[in-house]
Amino acid sequence: MDRKFKEKQETTKAPDVLVSQLKSATRQKDKTALAKIIIECEEAGYPEIANDLWKARETLHSICGEYGG
Repeated sequence: MDRKFKEKQETTKAPDVLVSQLKSATRQKDKTALAKIIIECEEAGYPEIANDLWKARETLHSICGEYGG
């Protein structure tokens, strides 16, 4: 097994954990937490979390627009 793949597999969280973190950061409207978990979800590449990821991106976009960030 490729070493990099094995390391990625060990560090990638389960989809339900990622969704939970996405929803939490979205509810809190925490720009930093949202940006971090969005990147983590994109790197994980789970197709089943695409809808939640889209909502988180929309929230981040909205927050950045509100605060000029």
